[in-house]
Amino acid sequence: MDWKVLAIKPERMTDVVSWHGHLPFAFFCIDHVCPRVFVELGTHRGDSYSAFCQRIAERGLSTACYAVDTWQGDEQAGFYDDAIYQEWKPYHDVRYASFSTLLRMTFDEAVNRFEDGSIDLLHIDGLHTYEAVSHDFMTWLPKMSERGIVLFHDTAVHDSDFGVWRFWEEVSEKYPHFAFEHSNGLGVLAVGSMIPEAMRPLFDDSRERETLLDLGTQFGKQWLAIDAFQEEQRRQELASTMKCQVYWDRGEGFSEQDHYVYPLYEKQGRIEYAVAIPTSCKRLRVDLVDFLSRVSEVSFTWRSEQDEVPLSYHVLGALRLDDDTYVTLHDDPQWHLPMVPNQVGGQLVVSCTYEPLTAYEVGVVMDQQRVRHEELQTLLMRVESEKEAALAKVQTLVMQEASLRAQNQQLDESWKKEQALHEMTKQKLAASSEKIETLTRRWQEAQAQWQMAQAMIMAMRSTKGWRALEAMRRARGFARHPYQSYRKVEASVSQLGWSTTLQRVAGKLVASHEEASMLTYDAFVRQEEAKYLADIDALREPIATWEDRPLVSVIMPTYNSKASWLEEAVASLQAQIYPYFELVITDDHSTKEETIEALTRLCALDDRIVFVAGKGNQGISGNTNAGLAVAKGELITFLDHDDLLAPQALYEMVKAYQGKAFAIAYSDEDKLSEDGVYEDAFFKPDYSPDYLLSCNYINHVTVYRKDVLDRVGLLRSAFDGAQDYDLLLRATEIASPIVHVPQILYHWRKVPGSTAASFDAKSYAQDAGQKAVKEALLRRQTPGVVLDTGYPGHYRVRRELIDHPKVSIIIPMKDKVELIRQCMESLRRSTYDQYEVIIVDNGSEQEETLTYLASLTDAKVVRYAIPFNYSRLNNWAVKEATGDYLVFLNNDIEVITPDWLEEMLAIGQREEVGVVGARLLYPDERIQHAGIILGIGGVAGHFHKYANRRFNGYFSSLADIRNFSAVTGACMLMRKSVFVEVGGFNEEDLAVAFNDVDLCLRIREKGYLCVATPYAELYHHESISRGGDLNLREVYYMQKRYGELLENDPYYNVHLTLDHENHAIDLTRFMRQRERVQDRALIFANWASWIPQQEEDAQIKQAVEQLRMQWIARKDLQKVFAPSVREDWLQGLWQWATNLDEQDSSYTYLQSYQPIYQKINIE
Repeated sequence: MDWKVLAIKPERMTDVVSWHGHLPFAFFCIDHVCPRVFVELGTHRGDSYSAFCQRIAERGLSTACYAVDTWQGDEQAGFYDDAIYQEWKPYHDVRYASFSTLLRMTFDEAVNRFEDGSIDLLHIDGLHTYEAVSHDFMTWLPKMSERGIVLFHDTAVHDSDFGVWRFWEEVSEKYPHFAFEHSNGLGVLAVGSMIPEAMRPLFDDSRERETLLDLGTQFGKQWLAIDAFQEEQRRQELASTMKCQVYWDRGEGFSEQDHYVYPLYEKQGRIEYAVAIPTSCKRLRVDLVDFLSRVSEVSFTWRSEQDEVPLSYHVLGALRLDDDTYVTLHDDPQWHLPMVPNQVGGQLVVSCTYEPLTAYEVGVVMDQQRVRHEELQTLLMRVESEKEAALAKVQTLVMQEASLRAQNQQLDESWKKEQALHEMTKQKLAASSEKIETLTRRWQEAQAQWQMAQAMIMAMRSTKGWRALEAMRRARGFARHPYQSYRKVEASVSQLGWSTTLQRVAGKLVASHEEASMLTYDAFVRQEEAKYLADIDALREPIATWEDRPLVSVIMPTYNSKASWLEEAVASLQAQIYPYFELVITDDHSTKEETIEALTRLCALDDRIVFVAGKGNQGISGNTNAGLAVAKGELITFLDHDDLLAPQALYEMVKAYQGKAFAIAYSDEDKLSEDGVYEDAFFKPDYSPDYLLSCNYINHVTVYRKDVLDRVGLLRSAFDGAQDYDLLLRATEIASPIVHVPQILYHWRKVPGSTAASFDAKSYAQDAGQKAVKEALLRRQTPGVVLDTGYPGHYRVRRELIDHPKVSIIIPMKDKVELIRQCMESLRRSTYDQYEVIIVDNGSEQEETLTYLASLTDAKVVRYAIPFNYSRLNNWAVKEATGDYLVFLNNDIEVITPDWLEEMLAIGQREEVGVVGARLLYPDERIQHAGIILGIGGVAGHFHKYANRRFNGYFSSLADIRNFSAVTGACMLMRKSVFVEVGGFNEEDLAVAFNDVDLCLRIREKGYLCVATPYAELYHHESISRGGDLNLREVYYMQKRYGELLENDPYYNVHLTLDHENHAIDLTRFMRQRERVQDRALIFANWASWIPQQEEDAQIKQAVEQLRMQWIARKDLQKVFAPSVREDWLQGLWQWATNLDEQDSSYTYLQSYQPIYQKINIE
């Protein structure tokens, strides 16, 4: 060990002496720890901190040092003003600022500035209570490195509320340590797992440790003794030598013969005396003190019989701090005074206060003045610089003024020319008005002819001959482009297999019902847009009254764009009903002349167009980001250079912004064929987080609030091809609310080779999308993998199980032993083994069934013989369940995929998910359940029911894990806690049907998600176990409880059918639905007033209410008997109820009331 370092002389030793005994160890510690980072908590006047920094500077170490203190004091050390810090900071900055930082803040505020594991040496010397030192140690412990050493001061102080000693006793039992007992004690604790090599002997070898403690104590006490000696010596010296002297010069200079001595008896105090001055005196000199000191309130006065005159002076040997305060620089400071004109009989009055200083304290004052001088020099230079800049600015303004005068003159001349041109234009407009009226009449005639042609074409397309010709045309298209067709088929076979590929080819060759009506859809879109354009003035009027009229920035990246498509895209924006937008066109250094010329023309058309020319190819993300950088709008959207916006697009989006201030909004979309036909309409659900993780269903049109994009960042070039998907995934993680506008507002052009035409043409886009989903999982800290589904643009997220909780599988049943046997045998093929089976026997009677149930060893059989009530059976079984998760399973279910339970459980373990459903198939491989759609058939129906198992569904959605409002109770998983939270199944109102839908909707009301996965597949032998008749009372309950929701399933779309379960487009549903809602509201409000006598007779009232229940429960009645359908709807409904026969499903409910209906005559 190198002990010589203990003898180094400290440079800073103030009057705070409690740490002076440990200054030698500070030098030793720096030499043997060589810390990369040193932190001191509690610095005060800086003696200990200076010792550490002094040695670091002497050694030339690269240590980063930090002193943390408020420099305000505390209840133990006492509180003090800013003078301590103002004295310490200049001393520190002159010597150590290159590697040391003063952090004037609390310890807790400073701790977050340091990385975990970064500090090698920590000195804790703050508030010394047990609680404070314990808190400081535990707070800063994570910041200590593997080499970490912690020093505790005052470990030997047991007075008052000092508690360091108690904490030291506790903490030293856990770590290697040693301690000094002198100077209030200093504890040394090795908290790191790798003690610095040079320090290890002190912790491992008792002899080395004792040597350090002895030497450290001796050298430390030496400095304490020197402190005491110097203080006593200084006091004695001052007491024996202190004096104030006045010298006068008779013309031969100052001498010791001509002076007066005034002795100073106090160590510090005030001088106040008068001296008679000889008449022959020419000038005066006063040596106020003859030692280093601070002198203030200095004044000299000439006193005579007539008056008293203050005297001016100049000073040698003292540094002036302010008007009358000085610090002497040596022991002979001098104040020189001129003589007064009339000195006969006069006296010199000397007055001041004095305070002795040490040489160190004088040095500190000089450091402070040096820093102040440098600050003043810097300020002076800045003022000079600002002065020069101001002069230059004045000259520039003068030149600008001259230029503006010239421009103003030119503008005057231009204005006169514009006025003349304006007059000419008015004359031309007047001449053109007659032509416009003629053209308008011709347009109206052409529109009528076009509508007639449309009707003829639609009729023609519905014929068998047309369909045959359509198939031949498509076949000819394949034949004309054999290589391209072969490549598509080859890609499809490699991804989907032969069976699905043949289905896709057949679908192209044989026009389906939807394809046959495609022209009808095209006509529908054009008519809707024509209505908006016809009403453009009426629609723009209320815009002025909107509370929010934000500027919308439309970003359009271009590169070698086809001129005609580019012009159409810009024209679609200029035709917008909402006028407050800017179009930011960013060109990625196009090389085609037609593109460059088109851009030049377009930018001159409208002052709302902003053009940004790229200097090189940046790619789609970089080019789009260039537009975002200059966008000024509160709302941001994107338009591809070859696509079109519907004229109402911005109007509808901003309308949705009123009062909601959405973070993100999106609309429905379709495609524009090469023949100019609108087709492939994509009617989307409301925001569905699981669906978005499966595919980018949101684009287009998508509108972002600009502050959302500011927070989430720009598009990323690493995801080009799916850059918009990556942006959406990032934005939806932080943004809310996300609003869906269910209208076709974007037309995506089918360009050969584009994603709109065929995703297969951009395999790099598929890879980029998969990468975007993978990154989303990483950001969300979701363990799992992202797999291809075989359908371009669609991905499967296979999540990892967080743990392996116990699952209780509940199966209600009654007899039909072959079903429960088949179900149990298939469950045993499951790969997940942490489950229990609870079979609820609803009163089986067959001997074979009872024998089988008695033989089961891997299931718990409980008997509950009540009239069939599905809800009550399951609620009762849940009480027997011991698992954290519940699976409700029908007895006619057969497992197909062995990992079905892992798949459902991995989704169900997410906190935001309340219930999970599976895909159920009929034995003939057709789909029975893939999610539930509200409103189909009056209450609910199934998603793509009866579709082939290999069919990918509406926009391939059967391949996606997605959100629904409900899933079937035939196979349903949820946390037991969620089931209990919502109160279980409704056994009072829904004994047989819709209890699963009701349960899911109540779970949704609590804010949980409902998810269905196609990757847990099971057979459902439905209709074998029990019939499918509906109880109209249950239908009525659902209609009454969820009426509006059943008409508007958020995970469906108002333009999709509620009459069938095939996800078909129904363009008139919205209008019919609005009429039906109006009918229901009218009937609910006025029913009582339409029926006479019911208030007087309780039996009549009951009969009338039962009839209303049937009307609400049956959509077929609503279609026939409704105010919007026929005027005599009520009479017709009454007549129907009167003549009801046994074949009608309502007969059971209304039979007993028919005599009452016959008595009452409804006019």
